[in-house]
Amino acid sequence: MKFAVILGGLLLIGALGAGGYLFLNNGEFPNIFGASNTREPPKRLSGEATGGTAVTTTATQQQTGEAETATADGGDAIVTETPEFVTEAAPIEEDGPLRFIVPVDCKVGRTCVVQNYVDMSPGLDYADYACGALTYEKHNGTDIRLPSHKEMEAGVDVLAAASGTVEDMRDGMPDVNYRLVGREALTGRDLGNAVTIRHKDGYETNYGHMKRGSVTVKIGDTVTAGQKIGQIGLSGLTEFPHLHFEVRRNDLVIDPFTGTVAETGCNGPAEPMWTDAALQSLKYIPSLVVRIGFSDRILNRTAIEYGLHQTGKPLDRTSDTLLLHVYAAGLYTGDIARFQLTDPAGEIFVDAERIIDKNAAVQVLRAGAADRTTPWEPGTYTGLFTLSRTKDGETEVVLRAETSVEVE
Repeated sequence: MKFAVILGGLLLIGALGAGGYLFLNNGEFPNIFGASNTREPPKRLSGEATGGTAVTTTATQQQTGEAETATADGGDAIVTETPEFVTEAAPIEEDGPLRFIVPVDCKVGRTCVVQNYVDMSPGLDYADYACGALTYEKHNGTDIRLPSHKEMEAGVDVLAAASGTVEDMRDGMPDVNYRLVGREALTGRDLGNAVTIRHKDGYETNYGHMKRGSVTVKIGDTVTAGQKIGQIGLSGLTEFPHLHFEVRRNDLVIDPFTGTVAETGCNGPAEPMWTDAALQSLKYIPSLVVRIGFSDRILNRTAIEYGLHQTGKPLDRTSDTLLLHVYAAGLYTGDIARFQLTDPAGEIFVDAERIIDKNAAVQVLRAGAADRTTPWEPGTYTGLFTLSRTKDGETEVVLRAETSVEVE
């Protein structure tokens, strides 16, 4: 029974993707970035996007503290320590500052998730508004993603976050991972199918990467908060289905979680632009497992995003490779990623650790066995992934995700 143990990781700085399972956990992080700066804004309906992926079989995850799981047909699941969801009527914007409702018709943390925030760190560093790693350099918006293409195809509405007038729009671009068509083909159309709405006090909001043919408004239309303007898609410069929600004022990017200009630091005073109900639903979740699943070959991020490990069939016992892939977001220097793979007899045949060597917005990690010369025993194989973090001298598990696969 000769085989090699593999522990590997692929560092990906960009948007996170998902499609199948999202596993979330709450926590607090030290202030890793600071200072102040501003950025030069891109052209309207340009902007940037990012990316994420799939599981093989039924998966469950437990977090530090209470855990909750939700499964759907086909084994899809999003698990989180649940923000409290509040159904809110569209605010009446008469007097007072501009306030935004959640711009998507999904439950953030359950049926969708915030994968990336505005980059608030100046220069070449990056940090989200909570001084965490859920962003990347010069990211201009809030990315709310769906777990998979299946939900995108079923249709998830994009809503006007506040009342205003449609100033610009684009539709007709295909829903496809940009890596399949090349970045150059999307130059000047980074946000894909998109809508710009002008609001009071000089603010405007951009809604990017919407599904082809889903945009329901035209230039000059007056819209109200909560009105459907399209659906979440995969158009433009992106790798996973999500809404890129961007706030600007006087051509400067504004983080709606702080009300301040992008790249002006993550530790300053904040006046969120969300309504109270929206802010409660958009509770910050600093680390998450986007996908977890077995495969009989090494898969890259794009393959995972398209669910190529999610065949729905048992793995072949004659394969020489059995790997557990984990697609995680919000990793920090010194975090300990641990993999435990168990065979049908309950014996652990892989127990491996990897220390994260730098902060990462998103990372694909994998561990397992390769170069096996004898067939696998038929039955159920399980994989357990944990992520441990040390803070103030105490080490605790901040993420825990588990899945299984049949081998025949």
